[in-house]
Amino acid sequence: MNLHQFRSLPKDQQAHYTKQKGVYLFCRTTKYALVKLYQADNFYVELYYDKKMAFISIVNSFDTTERLQPYLQLLDVSEVQQLLL
Repeated sequence: MNLHQFRSLPKDQQAHYTKQKGVYLFCRTTKYALVKLYQADNFYVELYYDKKMAFISIVNSFDTTERLQPYLQLLDVSEVQQLLL
């Protein structure tokens, strides 16, 4: 499935497809949501879980690496840094 096809699905089907076919990468928190990042086929999907209501409130899909910026600070590269010294 490509990004355009994915975006044409209803939100609940997008979430289901992501959880079934996607590869979980990271999790981050915002003030109101727990955001889980997945890679699905050749694009990325963020599932926003509403903290109060415990349901997926937003499905955000993209295929550019610039949108991965919030996750870069979550990477622990200390072991790699030590190998480079």
